[in-house]
Amino acid sequence: MKMRRALVLIGILTFALTSCVSRKGLTAVNMASSYQMSGVALRPQISFYHTTDFTSKVFFEIESDQLLYVRDYPISNFTAELEVSVFLYKSFDDSEILDSTSITVRDTQVSLRPEILSGALEIEVPDATPRETYVVVVRFYDVKRRLYFDKVQLLHRSDPLHRQNFLLTDADSNVVLSNHLDTSATYRIFANSDVETLNVRYYQREFDLATPPFVDAPPLQFNYRADSAFSIPNGGTFKMHDRGFYHFQTDASTHEGYTVYHHYSSFPFITQKRHLVGPMRFVTSNLEFVGMDLKSADSAKMVIDEFWLRHAGTQERARDQIEEYYQRVEVANQLFSSYKQGWRTDRGVLYVVYGPPTGIYRTLDTETWVYGEEASSLNYTFVFDRMINPFTDNDYQLQRKADYRYGWGLAIEAWRHGRIYDIEDIKRAQDERDQQLRQTAPPYIWY
Repeated sequence: MKMRRALVLIGILTFALTSCVSRKGLTAVNMASSYQMSGVALRPQISFYHTTDFTSKVFFEIESDQLLYVRDYPISNFTAELEVSVFLYKSFDDSEILDSTSITVRDTQVSLRPEILSGALEIEVPDATPRETYVVVVRFYDVKRRLYFDKVQLLHRSDPLHRQNFLLTDADSNVVLSNHLDTSATYRIFANSDVETLNVRYYQREFDLATPPFVDAPPLQFNYRADSAFSIPNGGTFKMHDRGFYHFQTDASTHEGYTVYHHYSSFPFITQKRHLVGPMRFVTSNLEFVGMDLKSADSAKMVIDEFWLRHAGTQERARDQIEEYYQRVEVANQLFSSYKQGWRTDRGVLYVVYGPPTGIYRTLDTETWVYGEEASSLNYTFVFDRMINPFTDNDYQLQRKADYRYGWGLAIEAWRHGRIYDIEDIKRAQDERDQQLRQTAPPYIWY
């Protein structure tokens, strides 16, 4: 079990991030590193809480085993050093830094053991009338490893009912950053308003799996009628008793509020046989999937193993495919989950089948994924629209296109022929398609 320990704050700094200043806004910055499965050792979490009309706290935490601990001498203690810097921008296309602050965290251990390192910084909005949204970049820099990782998130200041006006803690008053909660734990929730009571709505819903990128999907029509409702004191305790999500509100006449979820106990990880079935829908036919879905967990596991072995040809290739495929499912759960499990979302579907994109570019309202060459005739550029959703800031819907069908077919065919489909396959397909077009193009005659 991971322990939480106090951090030693070495100092507070204010500085401008060189890479941020030299570019024309954040829209031109490739943020693909935040979605990579490998090559990025840091996986921090952040959360915002508005403390006054013009100040917000940025809470962060990171697992100690993601940092490099070293000893200066053979008999000395292990030491890790982490710099956490926060930069506030007016928008994605504005490179001016409105506020910035930083702390350096130094952790010492006699013998290495997993812990949660956590802390908080405060940023100030300089505008006399706060805008609706700002952009915050939180940079985590592992000093010993010389490795950094950026988290980019929207700061919502103008709506007093928004989820960033709520603070969640555990029974020991430690701030909780994850919104996927444990049913065995007790939590406490605060709203930064003078209301005495928080209204709570409980939902237990099943949501459809996102369709392939070339299939038009009707917009989700959510029924806001709760399965049950109750109230707790502002600052009171609660427990999640079942699968679903709780929505906390200071004003029950609106949809805005703070939401926590519970999908299953070991989420986001795949730890039970029954968790294997759902993601198979992407690479199976209707008949194959029904044959898995209707079986018991043990029987379904056998059918799934047989599927991969039959298509891969050897146990080694099947094992590699299974490991890669479900690792992508778990990462999608970590990155894209809210009221839906991450692998079931539009971004999750593409992530599991295609892997991490080579380019990610964000604006206030969109997130664009690029695989391979953006200018290729074989299009692997996907644009997701940010959805206004009272239950999450992490809901994006794909702009679907019919011409995605060909690339999707290549990917599914590869998985079904025993190959792990990734960016190298996409680049190869793009090169082949572009070369075919060049060879069949009419000759250019200069008159």
